[in-house]
Amino acid sequence: MKTAREEIILTLNEIKALKFGSFTLKSGIVSPLYIDLRVVPSHPALLEQVMAEMYKVVKTNNAGIDVEFQQICGVPYTALPMATVLSVKEKLPLIIVRKEAKDYGTKQMVEGNYKKGDNCLLIEDLVTTGGSVLGVSQILEGVGLNITDIVVFVDREQGGAENILKSGYRFHSVFKMGEILETLERFNKITPELKKAVEDFLSNNSNLSSGNQAGHLFSPKFTPHHFCLNQNFSYFYFIVTLTIQFFFFLSRA
Repeated sequence: MKTAREEIILTLNEIKALKFGSFTLKSGIVSPLYIDLRVVPSHPALLEQVMAEMYKVVKTNNAGIDVEFQQICGVPYTALPMATVLSVKEKLPLIIVRKEAKDYGTKQMVEGNYKKGDNCLLIEDLVTTGGSVLGVSQILEGVGLNITDIVVFVDREQGGAENILKSGYRFHSVFKMGEILETLERFNKITPELKKAVEDFLSNNSNLSSGNQAGHLFSPKFTPHHFCLNQNFSYFYFIVTLTIQFFFFLSRA
C-alpha cells in the first residue's frame, strides 16, 4: 500500500514532471535532473492534492505560533495556478506580482486589493538557491506587505532553504529531493547509480549565491528601481557625449 506522499512522487514521475538525463541549465551547468512542475496544472486532481499538502505543512509547522494570513501570492509563473487553487479553497485573497513593470496602465508591480501591513503567504513551486522567491518577497515588502512564511513544493536542497532562513523568513517545504530520489529508487523508477549521480550533482552545486540563481526574478542587489537608474545614467551619458562631439565639430568648422 502506497502512502499519499509516495503516490504524489510517483505521479510526478509518471507525468514527466521529473526528468532524468542530460539537461543544460540557464547557468550553463549540465544537470542529470530537470524538474518541470509547469505540467502539474494540467492534472487538476494532482494540483489540488499538491496545494493541500503545501497548506498542511505550513499549518503543521506553525502550530502554536500566532500567525494569520490576509493575502496569498504565488511566484510567477508556475506558482500562480498553485496559489489560485489555495486562494479559492481557503478563501484567502490573491495578489499577483508581475515579472516586469508595464509602461502603461497602472504601471504597478503588485496587482490586487490589499492593505499595508497585511501578512502574505508566499508560495513557490521549486527552490534552488532562493533567488526568485526572495526577489518577490522584496517587491511585496516594498509596497507595505508583511512576509513571515514562504512555502515551496520541492526543495532541491542546493542552499535555498538556508538562504531563505537567513533572510528572516520561516521556510516550509513539502518535499526535499532526498525523499523524492529515495522513493523513486525504492519503486524501481530509477537505478541506484542514477540516484547517486543526482545526489552528487546536487551536493557539488549547492554553494550558489541566491543572487546568482539562474532564472531568478530579481537579484536582491538588482531591483527594477536600480535598472531604471542605470538606464537614466546611460541616457545622460549619451546626451553629454553627443553634446561634446557637437561643439567639437563646430570648433573645427
